[in-house]
Amino acid sequence: MIGYIQDRFVYVRVPKNGSTTFRSLCERAGWKKFNLFDNDIDLSKCVLWGHITDPENRHTKGLSTHLADNPDFLERFMGHDAVFQRMLVTGVFDPHTFSIHMTLGPLISLPIHWIPLDARVTKWNRYPTPPEVLDGNALTNDFFQEQGIDLHVTDADIAWIKQQEHKPIREKITQVKQANAEPYKQLVKHFLEPDMMLYARVLQQFTHKYMVQP
Repeated sequence: MIGYIQDRFVYVRVPKNGSTTFRSLCERAGWKKFNLFDNDIDLSKCVLWGHITDPENRHTKGLSTHLADNPDFLERFMGHDAVFQRMLVTGVFDPHTFSIHMTLGPLISLPIHWIPLDARVTKWNRYPTPPEVLDGNALTNDFFQEQGIDLHVTDADIAWIKQQEHKPIREKITQVKQANAEPYKQLVKHFLEPDMMLYARVLQQFTHKYMVQP
């Protein structure tokens, strides 16, 4: 599990959660890459931060990457092999589809500042300033400013890697999940549920944070 550190700040890099964008951002700023599981750093004394997105959408995105990286699998999946399709949408196969809880293991118990990258949160300003709708980048930049982290992300920094190329694959994955609703529900219940509960808590925290103005 890879992280990036500068001073006491640690970026926890989770695949399919903006990891390419923010890895590049940290590397350009001179943050040091290190193994979160193999180091002599007391992570409990660091400020850890990372991004989270809807776990079901992330699983779909992860599967599309796995299929795109394996053309023989992709051909079978996009064809009429119903058994193979059902197997794919009800399993996990590489770090792109591993849950956050599975990826971090015991590190999940550390106080990590999770930022919902796919969220749109309304910031209710005091009258007469109108409310603002903050996206994932804006929420991240607010966190950087609050913590005194010398980073700033813009839309130009976002790494849109093969998004259009993967779109039809993701559409097919969604269709197959719908066609196999019952077995897919087992994956959600027994594997994705902890991430889904974490995601819901994070959204609630951010909604409350920007609802109450000092």
